[in-house]
Amino acid sequence: MKKLLKGAVVLLITVALFLSVSVTAKTNDMETLQASSPNQIKPSSIINPYVENNMGPIIWDNGAPSANANLYSSQFDECYPFVSQVADDFIFEEDIEVWDVHWWGGFWNGDPFDPVDFWIYFYKDDGTGGAPTGGGMPDPSPTAVASYFFAGVSGTLDPTSGLYEYEVILDPPFLATASEHYWIVIQADFCYPPQWGWANTDGITLSSAVQGFPLIGTPFWTVIDPEVDMAWYLTGEGEPCEPGIDVEKYVLDLNGEWVDADTEDTALDLPICHDGQFKIVIKNTGDCALINIIVKDMMHDSLKYTGADPEPLNVEHIGTEWVMDWMFPGPLAPGATIEIFVNFHVEGPECSRDYNHVIVEGFCEECPGDIVQDEDWCWVHAYKKSKDLSMPFLKFLQSHPNIFPLLQKLLKTLGL
Repeated sequence: MKKLLKGAVVLLITVALFLSVSVTAKTNDMETLQASSPNQIKPSSIINPYVENNMGPIIWDNGAPSANANLYSSQFDECYPFVSQVADDFIFEEDIEVWDVHWWGGFWNGDPFDPVDFWIYFYKDDGTGGAPTGGGMPDPSPTAVASYFFAGVSGTLDPTSGLYEYEVILDPPFLATASEHYWIVIQADFCYPPQWGWANTDGITLSSAVQGFPLIGTPFWTVIDPEVDMAWYLTGEGEPCEPGIDVEKYVLDLNGEWVDADTEDTALDLPICHDGQFKIVIKNTGDCALINIIVKDMMHDSLKYTGADPEPLNVEHIGTEWVMDWMFPGPLAPGATIEIFVNFHVEGPECSRDYNHVIVEGFCEECPGDIVQDEDWCWVHAYKKSKDLSMPFLKFLQSHPNIFPLLQKLLKTLGL
């Protein structure tokens, strides 16, 4: 059966059931079993799931969406109410944990939106090899062996096809037993309109997908006609995420070179009234992207803050310190860097050793609970600038002390 229709929201269920026999009708304002590709989905080159996988290895690959993918209703609506589900099957040869689920879907009969709430159910086979448990029930989900609810799942939209790609992490992972025939259901949870449907793939792996939509006369579980399989894949446990961050701070010397003066003993000599610059370099040294990177820079007020690139979110003069704050949302890829330039004016006093102290922290994108931190220092020694004299001339006088004894005495008096 290619397409089953149900009446608009204002129609009675009996009318909807009557309309469900009109298998060839097309509409934009009535709930349906599926959306055909000419109405909603255009041919496109779908991103290869092997490229998109950002967690563990793919352990079951049911295929990416067809270039002319249809959408098959799989939605829980407690407002109307109605329940529809699409199920597809898989088997593993050995015990294995399923950590992540990835799939494609989209909307019709209303405006698409993002993010979306989802249910994911795992069922055992009913013994026939062609359907999950719960056949004939109004809602088979109580017979599922595992269920997961995900609030606010954000999808990645392919603007060419109109499909969204979704992924979630199962917590805890689903333990699949070797040789057990399982079925997976991915079901959106929101009120019509619009409708949401799971996209199909090319070819069929194991049994063809089944569907149920009792409100419009399609019982659980009915083989989709024509037979199709759905677009999805599963991933297993990945390598442990090891985030890392490093920050280095440099100061520009009088020759235009960056100096790593990170201890008080190695403080860079700069004259009072000099306009100088610090450089902060933040690097992702881990193997996963970092997000929400927070930078706090504290500078002794003998060095007066005069500006920065990029501009900080906040600048305050607190006590004896200038305090600057930045936040970079990221993601900052492994090996990538962020540079910040802070301008200052050397105020003094003479012979002071003035610090600039930076602290950074970032959050691992894949493991948001993991936070990495680092800090660095940079020191400046302020000195009083003497009168400008010609250095070649001074060297000449110093190399000929007997010619100008009075000048030599004067130089010693001046400390030159």
